[in-house]
Amino acid sequence: MVTKVTDIEGRADLNELRQIIVNRTGVDLNTVSEVLDAFFTVNAEAVAIHDSTLLHGIGVFKLVQRAARKGHTPDGTPWERPAGFELVFEPSEDYKRRIEDFAGSEEPIY
Repeated sequence: MVTKVTDIEGRADLNELRQIIVNRTGVDLNTVSEVLDAFFTVNAEAVAIHDSTLLHGIGVFKLVQRAARKGHTPDGTPWERPAGFELVFEPSEDYKRRIEDFAGSEEPIY
């Protein structure tokens, strides 16, 4: 059973997520901040070194190589993007289902 989320209002930023975790767990703000900051730092390091990280039940963060591209804006101004990498997150099926359950919508997440 999914409980309605009542402590998130509007778009949640990292500071709001930290405070919600503090309110839900009772763990002090400094500890929550240190753990979240450490997680995101270690995840970034792992993606940079190994090109991806797999978080079972959550998804995969990975670097995808992109070719150079050229084009024009609608007003005709040319633009160019050099070859490089794009950071992509692919959610697991379980994580997508959790989001769908919280959203309360019949529309699937792809």
